[in-house]
Amino acid sequence: MEPAKVLFCLATASSSFAVLKNARRIAIHILAQDQEDIARRCATSGLTGADKLEGVAWTAGPDGVPLIPGTSAILTGTTDELITSGDHVIILIDVDHVHLKPSPVRRCRSTGVGSPRPLPSPPTDRQGLPGPGGPVRVRYGRARAA
Repeated sequence: MEPAKVLFCLATASSSFAVLKNARRIAIHILAQDQEDIARRCATSGLTGADKLEGVAWTAGPDGVPLIPGTSAILTGTTDELITSGDHVIILIDVDHVHLKPSPVRRCRSTGVGSPRPLPSPPTDRQGLPGPGGPVRVRYGRARAA
């Protein structure tokens, strides 16, 4: 799929909803195992974006979007589509930049931030792509090499 897409769901009652629904550019951070404090702060209802980033080192990325160093991965892109479903909105992003850093990631649940469980790193080929044949595609809940 060109461009690559990623999605996330956001409650319309979230304090971040007003900003993210109008954002032209968004960065999605996959937090590292040692970034639980950031995960908890970002998951705290009622905080503004400035409150969530208070005391967190970050740099301005493309179009000023905040980028947090030390994360396992950062995906940045432009907003493609918003789909309303009940009291949530599904936000689709056209990904135009991916930064990966090999590290254990934090596992999150819908009920909050979970205890870290180190995940094995996927095998990569010489170009750093997952799997022996390149990217991994997920269809109907099953992963397969592209």
